[in-house]
Amino acid sequence: MRDSHHVLQPALEALEPRLLLNAAPEIVSLELSASAIDENASVTLTTTFTDEDPGDTHFATIDWGDGTDVETIFFAVGTRDFSRDHQYLDDDPTGTASDPYTITVTINDGTDSDTDTVGVTVDNVAPAITGLSLDSPAIDENGTANLTIDFDDPGTMDAHTVQIDWGDGSAADVFAITVGERTFQAGHQYLDDGSGGAGSADYTISVSVTDDDTGSDSDSTTVTVNNVAPAITGLLLDFSVIDEDGSVNLSADFTDPGTLDEHTVEIDWGDGSAAD
Repeated sequence: MRDSHHVLQPALEALEPRLLLNAAPEIVSLELSASAIDENASVTLTTTFTDEDPGDTHFATIDWGDGTDVETIFFAVGTRDFSRDHQYLDDDPTGTASDPYTITVTINDGTDSDTDTVGVTVDNVAPAITGLSLDSPAIDENGTANLTIDFDDPGTMDAHTVQIDWGDGSAADVFAITVGERTFQAGHQYLDDGSGGAGSADYTISVSVTDDDTGSDSDSTTVTVNNVAPAITGLLLDFSVIDEDGSVNLSADFTDPGTLDEHTVEIDWGDGSAAD
């Protein structure tokens, strides 16, 4: 007679629960639509992964590396690939012409996960001056030229600096522009036409716009400054009648908006003597 213990042992072993190990998902590829993009542009990330268990459900997390919130995506059973777009508003930090970002992707089946990374470079785009316009192309000396500057920059988070050389030997003006502004106005007073007697002079106004990531653009325009003639506003004699061999004293008042102008006064006394 067979030993009953040996007969029952295989049957009991068959009834014992067996520990089934989960197969972790595995990222097969991370592909980007471009390895480098301009600021404010978007990149498309395509991810493919595998999992030996066809019944597993998965979710993915994407850290785009730019400080934005981590993105979480849930998939239906059987899904093994996906694509997502992401816009990079700025190359960060400031002061650099381009910056690398590391994109981190994790695939999770609820028990196990796999993580991989891919890199994208975001390039700064320099601002572009689109218009320089004066409220008037010609002004009188001591008048003010008002300049409007328009420029574009796809870097919506860029800060800008505008420098204006008015062309008359004065120090250049430098202005900090609020983030998001693309139009700026400034005025400058020209005290003199500087023509040296020509009656008018042209001044070249040079403008540069610089962003906070080393990009810049320059352009120029011209303003004409006209001389304004002096105007005598009063003549006064100390005596209107004098005896022969006497003297008369004359006072003359005049105005001139050209505060830097030099003047010459000529007096013909009307008695045939040489003019003073």
